[in-house]
Amino acid sequence: MKFIFVMPLLFIVNVLSQNIPFSLIRDNGPSNNRISIAIMAEGYTANQQDRFNQNVDTLLQRMLAFTPFKQYQRFFNFYRFNTISQDSGLDTYNGSFITLVNTYFDASLNIPSNSLHPGNAYKALQLASDSIPRSDMVLILANYGYSAGAGGGSLCIIDNSSDVEYSALHEFGHVLGGLDDEYQPMPSALAPNITKDTIRDSVKWINWIPLTAELPTPIYERYVGANPIYGYPGFFKPEGACMMSSASSPFCRICTEALVLEINRRTKAFDAYYPSFGTVGYIDSLDTFSISMVDTANLKYGVKWYLDDTAIPGANAFTFVLDPIQRNLGSSTHTLKCRFRDTTWYKYGNRGQDSIDYCPFVRTDPDSVMTDSVVWTLQYGIGIENGLLAMASTEPTLSVFTSGSLIRIHAAPFGNYQLGVYDIRGRLIKEFGQGIALRAMEHTFRPQTAGMYFVRLIAKGKVLSRKAVGM
Repeated sequence: MKFIFVMPLLFIVNVLSQNIPFSLIRDNGPSNNRISIAIMAEGYTANQQDRFNQNVDTLLQRMLAFTPFKQYQRFFNFYRFNTISQDSGLDTYNGSFITLVNTYFDASLNIPSNSLHPGNAYKALQLASDSIPRSDMVLILANYGYSAGAGGGSLCIIDNSSDVEYSALHEFGHVLGGLDDEYQPMPSALAPNITKDTIRDSVKWINWIPLTAELPTPIYERYVGANPIYGYPGFFKPEGACMMSSASSPFCRICTEALVLEINRRTKAFDAYYPSFGTVGYIDSLDTFSISMVDTANLKYGVKWYLDDTAIPGANAFTFVLDPIQRNLGSSTHTLKCRFRDTTWYKYGNRGQDSIDYCPFVRTDPDSVMTDSVVWTLQYGIGIENGLLAMASTEPTLSVFTSGSLIRIHAAPFGNYQLGVYDIRGRLIKEFGQGIALRAMEHTFRPQTAGMYFVRLIAKGKVLSRKAVGM
């Protein structure tokens, strides 16, 4: 069920008049690249906070077992807010009498109409906004054993019933995916899962409809089509069974696609890339370029690297080692690009009962949100501007490892530097360079005689020294 917020013209509230304890209970990465969900207690007294904590753990465990949240759960951070109510339960109306209690948000339940209202929704939204680095959505968990839920804007509320995960998933469909109810009230043809078209080429999910599909679609067919919505002639949904129709079914393929597209609109598939500058200097040494993805265990990507917009054969991983001599870069300026696309498939339906057993999460991507790329400019020599930027923000590092008869050196001066190897008497044995360096560098040193050596990096007015033993 969905609801609409109507905000008064004059609305001033101080929601932080008391210190509300909250904690990050599912930390999947940096908040600037995660969808942040705040889960708040309603109708839980001070003595019931342990129960609320357990209820939240159970909810997340069950909810994250459903597609597509199971596969994309690393794109979410979950926060738990232990908001305390004076009384337990909810304001309720059962058709005969009204029960009023004092709760934190003043939420209410109308049992005859199966309608749940969050009460002071703005109090919850402001609390989340003022407390956590990024607030995408608020979920209020009400301490009342009745299966109901409502959602709109960036907030939803559910009762803590035995099938609480279905209520949460249905409301997530509204709030996160922009999906509409596939039953009363009157659905919106603008929603990703609702159409008024029955001509195949006009249906918004045409890429999913088999060529042999019958439109409108008979109720018992299992392919994606245009299924009539009972009670509302002229409105159609993609499939007969879906979480947005009944809280006992998984999301249909079109609703799944809408949710995955929205997850990718709000986040990037990667957290970082290396080197972390747009312009990278090169001379004649090997350079390693890599991208740190959010999740490659549950998700699959098609990866391709390009040098000056020409695909590099065999380069299909998230790490690429560039050899300036082999690639004949000379002293010109070039571009290196890594382009990747989410190609994850999942199992839908039961084998033998569905026309598609394994299908992609997304077939219709007009905004190309499932595809992304990282581009570096390769400049011969060193880029002074990036070097100065790095010097202002990055501390130098030095690591030394012994591998057999080799001494391996990893140095990241990020600015003016001098790097060399010295013997135990302080004499320079090998100099690896000096000047300005924008990125980390790798060197190897094979000492001619066994003994103790020191690798010294001078950068940013600091001297870093590491001991190495020559075999």
